[in-house]
Amino acid sequence: MLTSSMIIFEPSMEDTTVLDKGALACQFVCDLGDAISCEVVEPPLTHAYKEPKKTKCMQIAYARRGEEKRFASFLVDAEIAENLSQQTLALITQHNLIAQKIRRQIVEPANPRTSEDMGSSGEKSQDTSTNKVAEVEIPLEVKGQSVILNNADMTKLRNCLPSRYQFFPWRLLYGTSQNGISINTFYSKVTSCSTSTILIIEDTGGHVFGAFLTDPWKVDRSYYGSGESFLFRLHPKFAIFHWTGNNNYFLCSREDSIAVGGGGGKFGIWIDSDFLNGSSGKCITFDNDCLSSSELFECMYLEVWSIGRD
Repeated sequence: MLTSSMIIFEPSMEDTTVLDKGALACQFVCDLGDAISCEVVEPPLTHAYKEPKKTKCMQIAYARRGEEKRFASFLVDAEIAENLSQQTLALITQHNLIAQKIRRQIVEPANPRTSEDMGSSGEKSQDTSTNKVAEVEIPLEVKGQSVILNNADMTKLRNCLPSRYQFFPWRLLYGTSQNGISINTFYSKVTSCSTSTILIIEDTGGHVFGAFLTDPWKVDRSYYGSGESFLFRLHPKFAIFHWTGNNNYFLCSREDSIAVGGGGGKFGIWIDSDFLNGSSGKCITFDNDCLSSSELFECMYLEVWSIGRD
């Protein structure tokens, strides 16, 4: 399935590989900003398939930020393979052109001309300096004051977001230093927002960490969210932990606690309703390191920022 911002492959439940490994293990989700190319290739001979002559393999090259180039391959009906591949490639190209335009790449002289560069007749001198492309960094629009993040932190996080989120404004929805420590107040603030958000925590050991969460907040005892969600640590050592695809335990926001990531007996981030005691461990969802100063930590500050135009 192609959307304006993502490539999503939902596997057929009749495929033997899917039956062996499960649909979740064979699912593929990729932000268009990470996609590089798409082409049709012959399916591998080792793949047992009912009708090999009617099957083609669509291969997508992609590279998530900070990671090496990877390939994802999918068996599709030969009759639609070429058309689907061209549609995908066109969407990737269009998205990259728009992103390039947004970044405002402009051509400007390496050495701007002055009157000294002109002859007496006003003509150009023989100096033919080469031109260079200068990328202009777009300022981050921020509404609210953080006690955890500075501008450099926000820019670093912004650059790690899926490309379509990178130019949206940030707005502080909730902060313990501004709104007090109350999970009821927390939910009244964050559930009124319909955009994606970033959860930020600073613990008493000085570690700063959190999560990018795609779905709007709600009070729910079940997990929800999408594979674009990720965990991160800002300080003392920056690291990003993307979805592994092994489970869908993205966000569980209950009346008495908040959990991001899970599986294997650990939460990526867990914090109680008093926003005081929490834990961070290696979870199956993100295969992350412990993000906090110790696996059991005390929270000093907690903030939630909206990313987008609500």
